[in-house]
Amino acid sequence: MWLHCSKWSLALAVFLSAVTTIKAREYEVLRVETEFQPDKLCDLSKIRVKKLRPGVYGFDGQAEVLQTVGNDTKVAIKLYYSANGADKYQLLPHHLNPGSVCDFMNNDYKKYVPDLYKVSDFPHVEDEYYCPLPKGVYKVRKYQFDFESLPKIFKPGYYKAQGIIELDNGDKSIINVFVKVNGP
Repeated sequence: MWLHCSKWSLALAVFLSAVTTIKAREYEVLRVETEFQPDKLCDLSKIRVKKLRPGVYGFDGQAEVLQTVGNDTKVAIKLYYSANGADKYQLLPHHLNPGSVCDFMNNDYKKYVPDLYKVSDFPHVEDEYYCPLPKGVYKVRKYQFDFESLPKIFKPGYYKAQGIIELDNGDKSIINVFVKVNGP
């Protein structure tokens, strides 16, 4: 559950962190949509994405994980593109294949959001293998993404980053982050 809640936050953080590596284009976060069963995985209704200043976004609030999450829970991140935002979004080859939450925490989480623990109750994952993720309420305060542009590989248009977490019984939660990339 914690993973599911953190997964939504992490999906956004991974997407935004990944795009900061090479600066090239301006972008704007348009909206965030969530699909989840709050009585099954977690309640993310109190997580907010805010534009703090031009090119700088962040999130804050709290996520309640309703059950302990381990290796039997899968997480995936997919990226989609639409030229005008009105057409159907097409799946891009840039993605994180479904894998266990524990593997995600011990690899991608450490790589893309290594400092999240400094402004939150989310775990600080270091060298020791971290698993499972315990249920509980996790708060984050003003975790910032300082992204004034996107890598050149992201052409102008509309993108959807989708984070999916799925329990072995089929229960799943999804977060979609919609971003507009402006032309040069």
